[in-house]
Amino acid sequence: MTKPQVEALYGVPLNKVSKRDGGESWFYDLVYTTTQHETQQTSPVETRNAAERGAMAQSEQTWSVTTSSSSTDHTHRASVDFNSSSQVIAIPRGTPAGVR
Repeated sequence: MTKPQVEALYGVPLNKVSKRDGGESWFYDLVYTTTQHETQQTSPVETRNAAERGAMAQSEQTWSVTTSSSSTDHTHRASVDFNSSSQVIAIPRGTPAGVR
């Protein structure tokens, strides 16, 4: 990926820093999302029909399952690093903050 391709994808960088080896780092505010899932299950609840309390009594078990999920956005400043030939050598995790 080249500098023009990165700029087309990420936009204008917040800051550019030249490196000693002739490369460059472009800094962006990036966002990534983490999702947490939780499942809760209750113990079975046994119920019997009052008319069937003998040896042939039948019972039912009732279970309850609850699921929930939550997402959290994390913003961090990170650099896209280029070598001296203007080719990308490292792209951080995330989406540019202004793109979402």
